Amino acid sequence: MIALYITLAVIGLLVFLYFFAICPANGRKAAAFDGKYIAHRGFHGGEIKENTLSAFEKAVELGYGIELDIQLSSDKVAVINHDYTLKRVFGVDKKVSELTAAELKAIGVPTFKEVLGIIGGKVPLVAEIKGESSDVEVCEKAAELLDDYDGIYCIESFNPLYVRWFKKHRPKVIRGQLSTAFGKRDNKKGLLYKLLRHLLLNFLSRPHFIAYEHNYKNLSLRLCALLGAHMVCWTIKSESDLNNSKKHYRTYIFESFEP
Repeated sequence: MIALYITLAVIGLLVFLYFFAICPANGRKAAAFDGKYIAHRGFHGGEIKENTLSAFEKAVELGYGIELDIQLSSDKVAVINHDYTLKRVFGVDKKVSELTAAELKAIGVPTFKEVLGIIGGKVPLVAEIKGESSDVEVCEKAAELLDDYDGIYCIESFNPLYVRWFKKHRPKVIRGQLSTAFGKRDNKKGLLYKLLRHLLLNFLSRPHFIAYEHNYKNLSLRLCALLGAHMVCWTIKSESDLNNSKKHYRTYIFESFEP
């Protein structure tokens, strides 16, 4: 009988720790994003490159929200580019962090300040914070610009330490944890990626929303929804995927078609 009580106590403790780990903040704070369609890296395609001024201008023109990626140039200016390298989009075999903001601008990479001026509060903004290390300077630089921005916005990141920075230093900012099925969709199979996949690092930042790749599900994701997180999906690429995602999500990041 004592062994049974000990077993039940251990199970109870593990369940408590699991819920403590994944529990989000109240998602009502993200209500302004309910039902919104967010153009992934701006509205791009054809001659319009992703994460460029043209892509953001087009999204504003069409009335779609904007998702973009913030990282730092070599001179510590917040600039917009998804990849850490410039090869895929701009054909330049350099890293973003190796060039100054002026050098990046010359090949088409805009600064975050420029983009905020274009958006001007006209459409919702989802700002992903990116970095190859745990250095939080990118958070500081982004926050300095967002402090003076008059519009609906939120921040998100795959790195829970970046999300945690905003929890600590900008608690009023809507913050989200990005994730996906690491290990199923790529070769990232270490312990860290398993923790991120199952949202077990939410305790670090208590995100208001979870942004998850739309075609993957797991228990932690479903429980976060039940526990009150606002649910955001990425990246929707067809009308059928959009319709299916509406069963589980409330905000939709899309590309390659117009909803």
